[in-house]
Amino acid sequence: MYNSTYNSTRSQRLMVGAVVVAVVLTVFSAFSFASPVAAAGTGHKHPEHPYMGVEIATNGKEATVVNVMPDSPAAKAGLKKGDIITAVDGQAVTAADIAMQVTALKVGKEIKLSVVRDNKAMDISLTLGDMPVNIYWVDATNEAVLMYRPTEQNWMLVSVGSDAALTKAGFKDGDTIKTFDGKAYTADTLAAYVAGLKKTAEVTVGIERDSKAQDIKVSMADLSKLTASPVVFYEDELHRSGALGIQYLPLTSTIAGDYGLEAKAGVLVVTATATDEKAGLKLMDVITAVNNTKLVTVADFTNALAKVKAGDKVTLVVDRAGKTEKVEVKVGSIEDALNSAAGALAQLFHLKGNA
Repeated sequence: MYNSTYNSTRSQRLMVGAVVVAVVLTVFSAFSFASPVAAAGTGHKHPEHPYMGVEIATNGKEATVVNVMPDSPAAKAGLKKGDIITAVDGQAVTAADIAMQVTALKVGKEIKLSVVRDNKAMDISLTLGDMPVNIYWVDATNEAVLMYRPTEQNWMLVSVGSDAALTKAGFKDGDTIKTFDGKAYTADTLAAYVAGLKKTAEVTVGIERDSKAQDIKVSMADLSKLTASPVVFYEDELHRSGALGIQYLPLTSTIAGDYGLEAKAGVLVVTATATDEKAGLKLMDVITAVNNTKLVTVADFTNALAKVKAGDKVTLVVDRAGKTEKVEVKVGSIEDALNSAAGALAQLFHLKGNA
């Protein structure tokens, strides 16, 4: 028995091969994520996460800055690698509690940092920014999931159905999409670019696969399926179940309303492995019960999975486009769960940490 759910909202990053285990107060420069939701399709406003833009070493008591992210609030304020932050707004901080103190504040708040640099004390004023996170798009046909990565300023094809038009064009899960007709587009600009194309247009998409660059031709009609009215959500909202091989959102009445779903409780399937697709799970399914246990909270879901073991089959009650169906899925092993979590870390923290 095990609980294989991986919640991707925490703020620690393990730096493999290094002595430092860093608490990542942020890794990005400030972006606004209200506009892609409003302009691109169905979604809900992302909750704000205040951040400074530094990594703090946790191998000691002092809050020592080990990295300052370019264009971040910390960089703009003048913080430097090696600075020791001793207080925030006059309240003493250590490596262990500085992240908690910062995230308890408001985006846009100007704070005073007490800093020791080269054995000299000084005060630095810093205005907290809103921590950017990766943005997921689920296309209107539920055939593909795209993820925009603001730090790298590119897109990742997280998942694409085996019979999808993009698969037939040559795309694969995990492809990094860098350009469209030679230009890079963001979550703010991609939908407008595609909407402005002629219906007969053929787009050259520049991708990277296995560290090799290549171009794939795709029709405007197929590309527009990704951008016409996608469901938009944010990576730090996601939970992960290694047992079922899915990423999901805990469903609330607010999210159900935002996404136009009839179900009001359960878990919303955001990505599913090919195995799960063959078993019957699909993107945007809402799992409302596991083995006759009705799901009211996300804890009901994780507790139900904790009662089964690898190799067992579980019966899921699924709401799909307003219709109730039953789906039988084989539970994965602990190794599957670990691989799922490892894959999540590789994907989520390639160049990014959460605060």
